[in-house]
Formats: sequence, structure tokens, C-alpha cells
Amino acid sequence: MDKGIICVLTSQTFVHYLRMVRIENAKLLMVLGPTLSLEQIARSVGYENPRHCYKGFKQYVGQAPGSYRERETGEAVKSIKL
Repeated sequence: MDKGIICVLTSQTFVHYLRMVRIENAKLLMVLGPTLSLEQIARSVGYENPRHCYKGFKQYVGQAPGSYRERETGEAVKSIKL
């Protein structure tokens, strides 16, 4: 069975690589786009359901998106209902 190019280049499955790219982009948007809601960020990085972004973010980064944004920007973020 032939491994995919992503797996060969990154030693990760495509799904894990895609999650990493999405979360890294979300982290960037949280810092550079302080007026964007977490739901807008989730959708802009490719998540149809913001809950999946929240869950993946917490697993990958080790903290909730709102906490990460607050720590990185020093600003309190309105909580959103997921």
C-alpha cells in the first residue's frame, strides 16, 4: 500500500496534518484579528462546526481557544455558546 505524500513528508496522517494547519491558522487569526469571533475563526479555517474546532484546539494547544486568545492578546474575550 502506498503512503500519501503528506504522511511521507510529515510523518503524520493527512487528518492530523490538516488539524495542525487549521489550528495554527486559528491561533494566528486570534492574535491578528481580535474583533473576529471564535465562531468566525473556526469557519474561516475550515471547520463547519465550531465545536470541532474548539475540541481540536484544546487537544492540540492544551487550552481553550478563548483562554489562548486572552493570554496571547491580553484581552478578555466574550464567551460564545458552542
